[in-house]
Amino acid sequence: MDIAGAIDHGRQTESSHRRAIERVIVSMHHRLESGMSLDDMAREAFISPFHFNRIFRKVVGIPPSHFLSALRIQAAKRLLAATHERIIDVCFDVGFTSPGTFSR
Repeated sequence: MDIAGAIDHGRQTESSHRRAIERVIVSMHHRLESGMSLDDMAREAFISPFHFNRIFRKVVGIPPSHFLSALRIQAAKRLLAATHERIIDVCFDVGFTSPGTFSR
């Protein structure tokens, strides 16, 4: 493979990784309440968990678990502002497993 071919291959790989990350982020939005483990995310992206974690951090800038928590916090803010639900109910509605993890 020549240099131009190697550069083109690198661009294709990066583009493929971005599409995989985007696919996982869409799934995260759809599965907030049920959640996704690192293994689930990696499976969705067709990448090993180790590489998925590394690639997600490189593309997004934060680990996938932090990104998922941020999505849940955003959803909780919307629910708290728009409904009269109790905080504990919102906590569970957006996928947090305990009030302690919600309040951190």
